[in-house]
Amino acid sequence: SDFYCGNIFGGENVYSIKDVKAFAPNVTERKKKNLIDKEKIQRMFWETQEVKYHLILSSSIKNTFTQNLEMLAPSIHLDLQSEIILDRWASSFKSKLNADSNIRLSQLLTEVSNQSGIPYQDSISLFHYCLWHKHIKANLNIPLFLEKSVSLFELEVA
Repeated sequence: SDFYCGNIFGGENVYSIKDVKAFAPNVTERKKKNLIDKEKIQRMFWETQEVKYHLILSSSIKNTFTQNLEMLAPSIHLDLQSEIILDRWASSFKSKLNADSNIRLSQLLTEVSNQSGIPYQDSISLFHYCLWHKHIKANLNIPLFLEKSVSLFELEVA
């Protein structure tokens, strides 16, 4: 078992997370059977303790949303220069977004970069920072490709 948690209703839950590769075709039947038997034993143990048991495969965790978060994570913090221009950049971003919601995200960031006088890559970092900290709200269940239309992401400046 990987996680033992209490819930707000006073109950308890156990989560066992397994890599989906453990069930891949190249894994021997013996290894698969051992893994399944181990999971059955864990489930039976936790059920005797009246704890709800959950088996979660890695494939259900690694989805578009988490991949987007992995991409945003390096931009959690800003350097001093970026902090200074953040408000001006966000104002420009909001203005350009409101002017044309069908523009490609890359084009929007280019225009904001030009208006703010910063390199394009810095504009991407500021955009990622704003997404992470929810200064800009977006549908992160869609792959965050810069060549897609901003309307697809349902962007909204908070």
